Amino acid sequence: MPRNTREWALRKISMAEGNIGTLQVHLSEVIDRYLPTHAEIAEPLFEIIKVSDILVKGLERIRESM
Repeated sequence: MPRNTREWALRKISMAEGNIGTLQVHLSEVIDRYLPTHAEIAEPLFEIIKVSDILVKGLERIRESM
């Protein structure tokens, strides 16, 4: 049980980062399978991974400011 709202929020932010990491792993697996034969599917998924990196950096900045 968190002692205060800050600890609770930090835990939730860490959980969100973990979910983004899971998203990246799953999409990377799909990219690896589709890239050789269907680049038109793999390339947009790679763009999603790049956007998710931006989300992680944003969460890190928020955590540092708390």
